[in-house]
Amino acid sequence: MPIYDQYNQHDKYFGQPYPELIAHLKRQDKAASILDVGCGQSRDTLTLGRLGFKVLGTDVSSVVIEQLNE
Repeated sequence: MPIYDQYNQHDKYFGQPYPELIAHLKRQDKAASILDVGCGQSRDTLTLGRLGFKVLGTDVSSVVIEQLNE
């Protein structure tokens, strides 16, 4: 198992969304699409989706993609 999959076995290992990123994007046009490369456990991806953005999260870890889909 790759090392990044080992880290991601722990639920919410990397914490909450980045407040500065969320504050900045709240001021942007919600019609924008966002590509979250290396989305990890989707702390930012899901929050941005809830704000109304169209978000595509991608990651090399199959573990985090499975968590995101759940």
